[in-house]
Amino acid sequence: MAEFAHKQLRVYRAAISFVGDANAVAADVPRSRWFISDQLLRAATSILLNIAEGAGEFSRGDKVRFYRMARRSDAECAAIVDVMEVMHILSPERAERLCHALGEIAAMLTRMIRNREHRPSPSPSPSPSPSPEH
Repeated sequence: MAEFAHKQLRVYRAAISFVGDANAVAADVPRSRWFISDQLLRAATSILLNIAEGAGEFSRGDKVRFYRMARRSDAECAAIVDVMEVMHILSPERAERLCHALGEIAAMLTRMIRNREHRPSPSPSPSPSPSPEH
C-alpha cells in the first residue's frame, strides 16, 4: 500500500508528537478554562493538517502557502502556551518544553518554505514543432 508523502516528513512526525503533547495539556486544563485548551488543540491540529495538505500539493506556490499556514498555527500555539503559563495552567518548565518543540517545528517549516521559494522555476518545455504538411 502506498504511503502518503506527508508521513515521510520529519516535520510531520514532530507535529503529530506535539498534538499528543497538546492533548495531554488539554486534559489537565480546568473546566473553567476549556476555551484555551480547545484553542490549543485546534491550532496544534491545524499545524499537522496544513503540513499534510502542503505535502500533497504539486504546485510549489500551493505547497509554500500551506507550509506558511502551518507556520502561523505553530506561532499561535506558542502564544497559547504563553497564555496558559500566565494563567498558571502550565508550569514554566512544561511551557518551555512545549515552546522548544514548537520552535523546532517552526525551524523545519521555515527551511521548507525558503527552499521552495528560492528554488529556480523549471524552464518551460519547448513546444513540439509542427509536423510538416504533406
